[in-house]
Amino acid sequence: MKIIKYALIAIGLFILGYIILCAVGPKKLVVNKSLHISASTDAIWPELADFKRWESWSPWHQSDPQMINTYSGSPNAVGHKNVWTSEAMGNGSQEITAVESEKHMQVALRFSNMDENAISYADYILEPEGDGTKATWTLDGAPVPFIFRGIMVITDTQARLDLDYENGLKALKAIAESKPKQLYKELVLEEITIPDTYYVGKRWSKINESEVNAALFGQTYGEISQFIGGADKALGPPISIAHYYDPATRNMDLEIAMQVPQTIGGTSGFTTGKIPAGKAMKYVYYGPYEKTSDAWMAFNFQVAKTHKVRWSCYEVYVDDPTGKDMKDVATWLIIPVE
Repeated sequence: MKIIKYALIAIGLFILGYIILCAVGPKKLVVNKSLHISASTDAIWPELADFKRWESWSPWHQSDPQMINTYSGSPNAVGHKNVWTSEAMGNGSQEITAVESEKHMQVALRFSNMDENAISYADYILEPEGDGTKATWTLDGAPVPFIFRGIMVITDTQARLDLDYENGLKALKAIAESKPKQLYKELVLEEITIPDTYYVGKRWSKINESEVNAALFGQTYGEISQFIGGADKALGPPISIAHYYDPATRNMDLEIAMQVPQTIGGTSGFTTGKIPAGKAMKYVYYGPYEKTSDAWMAFNFQVAKTHKVRWSCYEVYVDDPTGKDMKDVATWLIIPVE
């Protein structure tokens, strides 16, 4: 009987101890972390405002690379949402509830192990600071039920969350500071009107950017030239069309093509299409082809502030790079817009 008595006393002391921990534990989780990033706000903002890009810097994506994410809505807009499932990190969702481009974004967070009305809010604030930007990441957590506060103390949840925020900001800093600074100044864009443009090409519905190189372009343009009866039959400079691009995986739907006067029949092994006439935005990029993805990132972000894209983005290779310094080689970046 003494064993039972002592066991009951031990259980009682354990329960009392846990209740004390609950009493002193956090009523909610609050975080406020800042870091100076030597980059302009427009180099940082796309990494925040597009949840797909979080796969490159978010501490929770790094902790669970097998996390499954489902994205909806438009980046940099209220309603943009990410729903995730993760054995390691749990399940939940985040959704943009307020946004002021390059300045502030608020996100509502919901976790499947909590009441659906328990909403936490994270804020992302960018402020010019010296030669760069002060990036601030805050959390105003939902109230923690009394019974769970003891677990928060035992697992030191607050300290672990503080560290996650610090590591996330450091990863964001590394990405933003690696971008060419000259591309993230105000770009000089031109609004143009394009005619119906017919083309013949070859298309890769899924190809990684690392596989796209000068050899692939050279071989493909040679094949297309032979098919149309010679390069002199082309109506203009060669082009390439990005029907889709995933910045997280760098996979793309790519069409390498040459402009032709009209639709051509008998195109076994080749694709044909038409870039529809209408308004477009144009940016003239000077530099090596392997850096065009950086230029596109800045260009797309700036155009998205004021226009809605109506067709796939494409490049026009107006300069022959043979014997030239690549910094002097021009490539037209074109985004058809409404």
